Amino acid sequence: MVDLRPTGFRRLALAGLAIAGNAVAAPDWRLETEMLQPRVTVQTEAIYRLRFYQGIAIRDLDIEPPSLPLAEVRPSGTQRVFETQREGRRYRVHERHYAIFPYASGDLKIVGARVNGELPSASLGEKKRHLRLQGDTLALAVQPLPAGHFLAAHALTLSEQWETPDPATYHPARWLRRQIRIEAQGIDATQIPELKMDIPGYAIHPDSARLENRSESGMAVAARIQTYNLVPQSDTQPGIPALSLRWWRIGDQTSQLATLPARPFDTAPMAGAPETAQLLPVKLALAGLLGGLVALAGIRRSAIRLEWRLQRAMAGGNPVVVRDAILALAARCQPAAPPNSLGALAGILDDPEARCAAQELERIIYGPPASLPSRHVIAGMARHIKRGLRRTRSIR
Repeated sequence: MVDLRPTGFRRLALAGLAIAGNAVAAPDWRLETEMLQPRVTVQTEAIYRLRFYQGIAIRDLDIEPPSLPLAEVRPSGTQRVFETQREGRRYRVHERHYAIFPYASGDLKIVGARVNGELPSASLGEKKRHLRLQGDTLALAVQPLPAGHFLAAHALTLSEQWETPDPATYHPARWLRRQIRIEAQGIDATQIPELKMDIPGYAIHPDSARLENRSESGMAVAARIQTYNLVPQSDTQPGIPALSLRWWRIGDQTSQLATLPARPFDTAPMAGAPETAQLLPVKLALAGLLGGLVALAGIRRSAIRLEWRLQRAMAGGNPVVVRDAILALAARCQPAAPPNSLGALAGILDDPEARCAAQELERIIYGPPASLPSRHVIAGMARHIKRGLRRTRSIR
């Protein structure tokens, strides 16, 4: 520890602090600062500790943190006040810990913390005297990250949660929500990178990430929680590949790989497609046995019901209800391979305007939370998709 007293600083001598013989009285205050980790890796936590020893009453005591360019500095851990003895004198000690997260590598200079306050007057009528102490500039050696690494930490865990239904009992008629949590020790949450997912057979719509910072046993613990909406784009059940994050472990200076396992699914046709999509071919075959007129009458009534369902959905303006009505109508128009999602529907539409409308409607439903468009805008998208579906059917 270093006893920091600025050059030229005048001690305050109080009655009762007499000097006997050659003995030197203990000071009325003292400031000690140190770096608990004088050497760290870029982006990881270094701890700056300050202890201010107060032997007299000081009013309006204020402790300012150290400063460092190209770094974030913030309070860390428990800030405590306790009493101790030094050189036969009792002191009230103010201890502060500050976490420093450097953004750049090299030998960095930390401008010392400051202590300000008002000293007691030695006599009546004396002007106010102010205490201003500043710690020495300290050095911090910051090492760069090894090549191929973007994250260094003391420890890191990678975990996931799936919204019901669980992937083991995956019901493909519904989209999936996958929440991934990255938790690391010794860094700030802003240093944790976003995981990029590209899964064949799915449209992926990420929600806004949630960042968390806390302190455990004097060490920073950071977490990044990201939720992804996975929308199937085909009539099969594509599997989810493994997901990995490479990071550098500070303790033993080794490269590590955190991995979420792959989740294979059955490749059978999707269950849970709209009911009309599964039953219409059978109904048409039975209708053919009963005669052409009966079949035509049944198809006509089914078409009217689907059209009326879509019109009511458009009037209500609920994008999810509109989607279900559109997919039911698409299943009637494409009975051999009914699309089970708006993304799959967009893939078979020949009209670019209709294709864009289907993709935009899917983004509204599954994308990041945003203000919902008016029912007139939703109805306009539905009309474009309906027109494109009819054109596609007539071409084929």
